[in-house]
Amino acid sequence: MNEDQLRAHDPVRTFEWSPADGPSRGLVEALDDHVDADVTTLPPLFDALDPDALDALFEAPAPRSDRSEGSVQFDYLGYRIQIGADGRGRIYD
Repeated sequence: MNEDQLRAHDPVRTFEWSPADGPSRGLVEALDDHVDADVTTLPPLFDALDPDALDALFEAPAPRSDRSEGSVQFDYLGYRIQIGADGRGRIYD
């Protein structure tokens, strides 16, 4: 799905992530709640993408740089995941 297609659908879950923990942790915790499963039983996020790279992508920007916009999308557990630079994540069916 592209950005316009995602905007046309409501996410099944939204979540916020903190820069201290990174988006990968926020995503795993949100999915843990959404699918009502213990996080240790979920397939590794690494099967979909490198969690460290995801977190690094959204680390605090250097002074005088503007990384306050943008997002990344990927599929995991049959869901379309969107992580935004605004500190929010969205899970779509």
